[in-house]
Amino acid sequence: MDKKAKRAIEKFLINWKKKNWAKMVKYTQSTWRGAFHKNNARRLKDWFGLKNLEEWKIIKIEFVGNACRDIFVNIDYGKGTKEIRARVICETGPYKPDIKGDWGVNPISCLKER
Repeated sequence: MDKKAKRAIEKFLINWKKKNWAKMVKYTQSTWRGAFHKNNARRLKDWFGLKNLEEWKIIKIEFVGNACRDIFVNIDYGKGTKEIRARVICETGPYKPDIKGDWGVNPISCLKER
């Protein structure tokens, strides 16, 4: 299960680095995608586009619940390393956490550096 959560954050970060906002949306959680419906890629560009992600490394994965993980990531924008805590949630649909669903990153959780 943690492998799938880890894969979701890795794909999210890979596409952030590439500035591929449309593909980045695919690795966000269902609830976040469903809340906005339109302009999700543009929203990600507005939030993450000014930060040139150069490197990243997963530090640890914490179990929050059966369908939720907090993944701590060191990120480097070229000005030193910062840490973020990405919340990754498994859902069968918006507001439906379930281990039978798909893992996705809550992008809002990635905005705050620790």
